[in-house]
Amino acid sequence: HLLVVAGRRVGTTTSDGVLVDERMIDAGDWTGPGGAHLVLGRGDVDVAVLETARGGIVLRGMGYESNDAAILTNVSSDHLDLQGIHTLPELAEVKSTVARITKRDGVVVLNGDDAHVAAVARRVRARVAYFSLAGPEGAPLVRRHVAAGGLAYLVRDGWLCEVEGTTRRRIAEVARIPITIGGLARHNVANAMAAAGGARGLGATLEQVRDGLMDFRPSTDRSPGRLNLFRLGQRLVIVDFAHNEAGISAVMDVAEGIAGGAAGRAAPITAIIGTAGDRPDDTLRGIARIAAGRAQRVAIKETRNYLRGRTAEVVVGELLAGVKEGGGVPADVPIYERETEALRAELQVGSNGRVDAPRVIVLMCHEERDAVFG
Repeated sequence: HLLVVAGRRVGTTTSDGVLVDERMIDAGDWTGPGGAHLVLGRGDVDVAVLETARGGIVLRGMGYESNDAAILTNVSSDHLDLQGIHTLPELAEVKSTVARITKRDGVVVLNGDDAHVAAVARRVRARVAYFSLAGPEGAPLVRRHVAAGGLAYLVRDGWLCEVEGTTRRRIAEVARIPITIGGLARHNVANAMAAAGGARGLGATLEQVRDGLMDFRPSTDRSPGRLNLFRLGQRLVIVDFAHNEAGISAVMDVAEGIAGGAAGRAAPITAIIGTAGDRPDDTLRGIARIAAGRAQRVAIKETRNYLRGRTAEVVVGELLAGVKEGGGVPADVPIYERETEALRAELQVGSNGRVDAPRVIVLMCHEERDAVFG
């Protein structure tokens, strides 16, 4: 979006489909080499922004020889125990391919707060730019990098800044960037930094980056399934694609910030959880443990189209075990077959005897996104 606002013709691959200037031209998960070929073979784009999945790299390789800018956001226990990848360092090795093929005169943007991602810097040819949420100077590694004249994206005095050695360039006020939800969505503050670094690496000016960040909103048309907020009276529903521990933690951060409100009386939070069956047992349990530890009510929705070799009963069993680990009572957790069924039912669960009482509902949404939006 930053590049589209800057006047570039942009082809994009995502797990939702292939887009040209943010217009969907081919729906589906196109994050493998096939998606890259669809974009790179077109004559009507001048920039390709390619989401590049682990599975595509391992099974079929990269879809191109080199890139001008690369971004690595984080490495978490998603997709472990698939295609011979069993540990986080192994997963980081696979993902680092995107950064290791960046051209020498390009830019690699790395999360300085993630040790596995930050370590990739030792193996790239391109210039490294870190981003970090760890205080105004960033993580220790980032501080040393900047002190040596390196490039970083940090939050200083409430502003997202580009810092290069002793030079600081302000980009935008964090709380006014829509996708940060007033600064509550810390993961999107990090994503804004990463996007700024990538866009700058492709030649965007600071003003163009600022304009793009201020224009991009987490709406159902522009960012479907990513932190979409719906207000129904005093109830607020957060619909998000969260599918691992990092994802549910980030969404719960936002839910708790919203639930806290301005009156000092926190609204209860309901977490409707469930994800694909090809996650390791400890990831499934971890998702549920986080939900049970931070929400006042937990519900489970089966994700039957993504069981991927498991039974629904086994997936639910692991989630219930995680609920127990998080201090919840498995017997109190309702189980629904479908996402729309779960949301409709949980919207009818009241507080203090009132269905319309203040409540924040988080839905991990994977299968029925359009129906959920409806």
